This record gives sequence, structure tokens and C-alpha cells, in this order.
Amino acid sequence: MQILEDSPDVAYEGKTMEINYSEIGKSIREHRIRQGFTQEQLSEYADISPGYLSKIENGFSKPSLETLLALSFSLGIPINEIVYSESNMKEYSMPYI
Repeated sequence: MQILEDSPDVAYEGKTMEINYSEIGKSIREHRIRQGFTQEQLSEYADISPGYLSKIENGFSKPSLETLLALSFSLGIPINEIVYSESNMKEYSMPYI
């Protein structure tokens, strides 16, 4: 597997896969709602502002790895459940992790 330098994209078996921040945001929102958290509660647990969380959930911001880890820890789920959506895995014929 080759990682492209200075790019948010990765290559898998010769295909370039763009990181879909909108899907990541949807996943965070779905997990947050499923667990009964408000944006204010989750943002406090993850030590980010509610406005930033809103931007992430709506696909208007590209969260850092540190932020994604804080959100996954706060939600009590593995980070791959946030980053790898089923739709992304099907599109690139990658095994769903």
C-alpha cells in the first residue's frame, strides 16, 4: 500500500481513495445521537468547541487525527467505526474493518 505524500488521499491496490470528511461527520453524528449525547456534551468530553463539532458533523471541517481519536474515545468506539464507513469500503472494494 502506498501513501501519497502531502495529500489527504491514500492509494489502495492502485486506486486513489479520497477521504470523505462528510461521511466521517455523518458517522460521528449518528454515533452521538445513538448514544444520546448532545453536541455540547460530546464536545466537552472530547475537549473541542460545540461549533467545531458542528462543522465536523456537517462536513465543513477536516478534523485532525488527534480530534478523531478524542471523539472516538469519548464515544467509546474504535476510530475505524468513524473513519471507515460501509459506503466507502464498498466503493473501493476494501474489506470493512
